[in-house]
Amino acid sequence: MCDEDELARLRKLSILDPSLLYFPGTDTLKLQNPNFKTLIGNLTELGQLHLDGVDLSSEGNEWCNALSSSVQKLQVLSMSNCFLSSPVDSSLVNLHHLSFIQLNGSNLSTTVPEFLARFTNLTTLRLSYCGLYGEFPSKIFQVQTLQILDLSGNQLLQGPLPKFPEDSSVETLVLSYKSTSGRLPDSIGNLRKLSRLELSNCRLSGSILSSMENLSEL
Repeated sequence: MCDEDELARLRKLSILDPSLLYFPGTDTLKLQNPNFKTLIGNLTELGQLHLDGVDLSSEGNEWCNALSSSVQKLQVLSMSNCFLSSPVDSSLVNLHHLSFIQLNGSNLSTTVPEFLARFTNLTTLRLSYCGLYGEFPSKIFQVQTLQILDLSGNQLLQGPLPKFPEDSSVETLVLSYKSTSGRLPDSIGNLRKLSRLELSNCRLSGSILSSMENLSEL
């Protein structure tokens, strides 16, 4: 079984999922030696990074810069429950191929960065229970490739639902326990590919049935 130092030398590695090296019942994985930057610094071919459950609390806000300077081909970034405690840095936008972002269970304690709308290949954005606040940038709803959006559990995240575009690809929309308010827009009927919708504990008004009569996938 290779250790973290050996992983850092696998220059042609395309998928990294350290959880495959450990077994249930063991202690939480904690990245210390090498640090995050050293671990991925030579993995220039990396397309998928799965660090769910790995303790990255010691990395501060350096994890975004480490990614953007090392893994330009990255498409999948899955780092839920990693004890992240700093905002997402704008350097992440340099990962032009990124299509899957999952940071669930992180204590980001910040507003949702508007630059996430600049990921033109984005299909999945999962930011549940991240301590987000402020108003969610409506531009992110306009990303034509977006299929899955999960903002649940961010009780301080506010603002009304936007006007949904007619060419939306959204299939899953989870907004439970988020301070969404205002009327349910009629344009939700534009989400013709929608198959999962969760709005529990949201402060929305309006007729849900008349807005959804065209949603045949629900």
